[in-house]
Amino acid sequence: MDLLTNPTFLWLAAGVVLLILEFIIPGVLVIFFSFGAFIMMLLTWILPLTVDQQLIGFLLISVLSLITLRKYLKHLFHGRKTVAGEDADDQKDELIGKRVIVTVAISPKSPGRVSLNGTEWSAESTSECSTGERVIITDRDSLILTVEKES
Repeated sequence: MDLLTNPTFLWLAAGVVLLILEFIIPGVLVIFFSFGAFIMMLLTWILPLTVDQQLIGFLLISVLSLITLRKYLKHLFHGRKTVAGEDADDQKDELIGKRVIVTVAISPKSPGRVSLNGTEWSAESTSECSTGERVIITDRDSLILTVEKES
């Protein structure tokens, strides 16, 4: 039997092409159609299926696997994302204790700005901090740093 007319080989080739496309196209979507193609490859190797049965089976397997497994696999492929209350505390702790320089004066009534690693951040303090003064980060609330004077 010629490879180009053998449905088992054609489903294998389709599965490999779709698997390669999954690495090119972001979104964890094409892999389910690749999975459907590989299952159809096994089914056509075992059972004599018509072209219509193969196409319907491919679509059903692909869509069902997409519906049932996408959420799990997307989490697996993309890893853990920072969610408030989960990894956000770890990131916040990295800034606490760092020394920064005031670039815009800070008073208890009006926030100012500090320079951290070449980036300007909004900053608040319970005491007066003048421009050019070194301060220490004591807390972070989103994009606003709380600082205090070095002792």
